[in-house]
Amino acid sequence: MTSKLLFSEWSFAEGERDLTALRVTCEGTDPKLGRLVRRRWEMVDRYHEPTRTRSMSRTTGFPATIVAGMLARGEFDSPGVHPPEAIGRIPGKLAFVLAELERRGVRVRYSEQELG
Repeated sequence: MTSKLLFSEWSFAEGERDLTALRVTCEGTDPKLGRLVRRRWEMVDRYHEPTRTRSMSRTTGFPATIVAGMLARGEFDSPGVHPPEAIGRIPGKLAFVLAELERRGVRVRYSEQELG
């Protein structure tokens, strides 16, 4: 029922601009610091006029191609299906993915706050 009523609203007209927003917040005890911390990643991306590329395409396609490159270079070789956060468990790889996104014009801001 929902898709029947809203599908036309979910479709884009040719050249219609979009915006993608993401906020990830994690709180917990940092094992290295032994203190409670809050870490936050925030991203706002907009339609890219020069290439006429929608934000949703940029923010889903770019990470997929970055990770595909990692797979091709043998940097991520665990068999099976993995959620995106699995990259964060491999030392240095999250920073690499975020730097590659920034190189493509998608900026993810990071902040950290000690809570106690």
